[in-house]
Amino acid sequence: MSKIFRLIFIVFLLLAISIACANFGTEQNHNQTTNNSNNNVNTEGSSEDENSVTSPSDPDEPVMISGTIPFTSPFFINITAEPFILLEDQAGFIARDKEFIFPLEGQAIGPVWEIDENTLGFSLSLPTQPQGTYVDLDQDSDEDQGLMVFGVAFWGNIWGGPFLEEREGTGWSTGHTTTITDAERDYEITAGYLIIWAPDDEQGFPSGFGDDEMIFTEDDPIQDVPAGYSIVDLNSEPFKVSKEAHPEFELVEGNSEVKDYSEMSY
Repeated sequence: MSKIFRLIFIVFLLLAISIACANFGTEQNHNQTTNNSNNNVNTEGSSEDENSVTSPSDPDEPVMISGTIPFTSPFFINITAEPFILLEDQAGFIARDKEFIFPLEGQAIGPVWEIDENTLGFSLSLPTQPQGTYVDLDQDSDEDQGLMVFGVAFWGNIWGGPFLEEREGTGWSTGHTTTITDAERDYEITAGYLIIWAPDDEQGFPSGFGDDEMIFTEDDPIQDVPAGYSIVDLNSEPFKVSKEAHPEFELVEGNSEVKDYSEMSY
């Protein structure tokens, strides 16, 4: 009886060895095929690279915006539902359209958190290919594709999904944003910062407010801007256009800032 068991054991052992050898041979063939395939791909890629001109990406290309949101109102946090930061399409301001609806597909949003009792923090990752509104701003007679213009603004989600709906806000932000607006001039942008994105280096953008002291009008002086994202400093004359990988901003509270009149007489 023990001889039979011994015989069965030997048969199973030989069978296991033969299966292992077969699998090893198959794996070797697979690896050889894969290596040959990879070698073919790499060879073709090298041939193409020799005939193409490539340039390294700009290390200063903006990729993320962060900063702080100071506030003076004691009710600010309590009356804001589901706060977020928005890469705000400025096509509404450019057209002076207070009913401009921010397209859902173009809304890039980021988180907001509390730093202390009077300050919030935020961060916003910039999309590689933004989906904002193209605007032609070079003030010439040619119809160009144009570029996109954005601000960075604080918003709250009151209704529906996580994005900004028409009933939550339209037009352009006048407070808690990177731009400064003048309430006595129908909320014209007078200073601050804008973020632009150009599809190529053949687009123009204003370099100043012009004689009418209003941006995005026919008398604007124009400057060329580079492809990709750029930061426009409206506080300088002419406007400074620059790139910075991780720019930081302090959002402007605007007209919602609490005014202290306690030291004024009657």
